[in-house]
Amino acid sequence: MNQEQLSRLFERFEQADQSTSRKYGGTGLGMSITKFLVGLMHGTIEVSSEEGKGTRCIISLPLKKAENLVQKDVFADIGHIDFNDKRILIAEDNEINRMIIEEMLIATGASLVLVENGLIALEKFKAELFDLVLMDIQMPEMDGVEACKKIKQYKAKVPVIALTANVMKEDRLLYEQTGFDNFLAKPIDRNALLRLLSNYLNN
Repeated sequence: MNQEQLSRLFERFEQADQSTSRKYGGTGLGMSITKFLVGLMHGTIEVSSEEGKGTRCIISLPLKKAENLVQKDVFADIGHIDFNDKRILIAEDNEINRMIIEEMLIATGASLVLVENGLIALEKFKAELFDLVLMDIQMPEMDGVEACKKIKQYKAKVPVIALTANVMKEDRLLYEQTGFDNFLAKPIDRNALLRLLSNYLNN
């Protein structure tokens, strides 16, 4: 980023390159929210950037070292679940979220196909057979709502479940009208995910 872009980095609804919004997604709130959260924890955030080379963000938080912590299994099992003969298509643009979902489901034995946007998901869905689709809502190229509409037009009986942080009443109504069979709120709880999938894949 150049200095002008850097000076506006923490402003709400700003992106360094306005042309990236459609291709890469995002609303321009990420850095503003980050600065706000860091401030709540009495920390500091420093950003340096050289156009065409890269950007470095340094966050410092005045945290005390925790002691005598008992490690908990963040993926505590709800019992053995077998999706060994099932194929699940997962559309999620965030790489870390894809890794988390894959880790949550890998022990089920399901065959997982992970893609980064709705357009690729639609292409995969038309080319291969799937038993269920997990669909993020906000994605570049083609969002989850549009992808769900097209998938349902192609094969209406395959369950499509929305993965989203937007679960207000009007959001849920939109998902229902679009054709989603259900939704799962982010951050995703593994037990809730497995129970929901069991309802559709084991019936």
